[in-house]
Amino acid sequence: RDTPSRGLDLTAQYVADEFRRFGLKPGDDGGTFLQRYSITKWQLDAAASEASLTAGGTTAVASFASAARFANGTVPAGPVSGPVLLVAGKPDAKSLATAPVRGRIVVVAMAPGAGLERDAQAALVAGGPAAIFSLATGDSAAYAERVKARLRPRVVSGGDAPRPLAVEVHESAVRPALLAAGID
Repeated sequence: RDTPSRGLDLTAQYVADEFRRFGLKPGDDGGTFLQRYSITKWQLDAAASEASLTAGGTTAVASFASAARFANGTVPAGPVSGPVLLVAGKPDAKSLATAPVRGRIVVVAMAPGAGLERDAQAALVAGGPAAIFSLATGDSAAYAERVKARLRPRVVSGGDAPRPLAVEVHESAVRPALLAAGID
């Protein structure tokens, strides 16, 4: 069904009537089986969007048109900034659950092809970072083509809990700032 649409409303009412017929009780405060929430569709303006890292007076910028990709999370109303914490190697859920990530920009650097396991991702997000930067490696031209191919509209439910911004950036774009911070 389209959202919103008359068909969706009729279907929801049919399901609510069937719940009532089965003797179920509504679970919401309004005494009905119906719950309304907003749905927003948005499209990233890649040409006007960028991710940057600054260290030791050096700022490195990754354009969302070629070197950065929105991965997940709540889109911030403005710039996100904070101290950076580098997470490297193969962190597990236990180590990330105790890592001092709250309010920090967490830069995740892992071996090519490696990624955080689902429970490690959940532990990192639960820690409350301001944002998560995952560093992508490999051929930067091929990465730029993948970024362009993945630009698509996103749909967000008004009932979704806020999540930290998660961005993937090609390491070549932010290498100057990483080197200025003493990270090679």
